[in-house]
Amino acid sequence: MFIIVRRLTLSLFLMTVIFNAFALAGPTFAAQECRAYHTVQAGETLYRIGLKYNLTWDKIAKANNIANGNKIKTGQVLCIPGKAHSTPTPQPTATPAPTRITFARDAISGSVQGTVTAPARQEFVLRALKGQTMTVEIISKDNKANFAVVGPDGQPLKRLENEDRKWTGALNADGDYRISVAVASGSSSYTLVVTIPPKK
Repeated sequence: MFIIVRRLTLSLFLMTVIFNAFALAGPTFAAQECRAYHTVQAGETLYRIGLKYNLTWDKIAKANNIANGNKIKTGQVLCIPGKAHSTPTPQPTATPAPTRITFARDAISGSVQGTVTAPARQEFVLRALKGQTMTVEIISKDNKANFAVVGPDGQPLKRLENEDRKWTGALNADGDYRISVAVASGSSSYTLVVTIPPKK
């Protein structure tokens, strides 16, 4: 009798250990990738959960080793099968290289024509020398297009906020000067004229 009781006690002890081991291990999922984990809420069924993730209920059941799809419990954590969707890293928009303005041989001015559409800008660049004087003028219907001028050191010489469509300034450095053409809204065709007399 003592031996039988001892064996029963040992069996109960082993069953308790095995049960606790499974309980600590948490939910078991089939060997596959889970794109999400869903905690079952009161009143939910596998069918309704599947609708949320655009999956059939049997795929969720298979991923979670559920033999009976009607037997899920509130608070149970389910693996939603499929590859996780990563948010694509936005790629920087390539900024086109500015168009270089050149003068004809022995000429002191040059012009370009184009159409600009907000909010984009059209960029131009030309080389000039310290001590020269630059005049920039833009011609467009209803004076819709305007321009800005930036020196080689990055300092603005004429801003877009300046409503003047013609600007003249003495240059204080050798290098490339950048001219940006823009409109506040809509689009506009324009002619941009740049004049730089020879350095005296």
